[in-house]
Amino acid sequence: MINLSLKYGNAQASGFAYCLYGMSLANQGDYQTAYEFGTLALKLDRHFNSTQLIYKNNNIFTHTINPYNQQVQNIR
Repeated sequence: MINLSLKYGNAQASGFAYCLYGMSLANQGDYQTAYEFGTLALKLDRHFNSTQLIYKNNNIFTHTINPYNQQVQNIR
């Protein structure tokens, strides 16, 4: 889905794909890039007014991406 979004442009479901990719990156230890993909997902939800996916993306971002980023910022 990410490759399709990059090739043809973003769609309503692109944010969900970016958020899942961010979750995967966070699990691999790439916290900054995960945070960037997560925030991109949330911005796309708001841009498309995606009521079906905004709750899922907020949940994924809040519980799997953002905690790692907050810990990294607090350590510095």
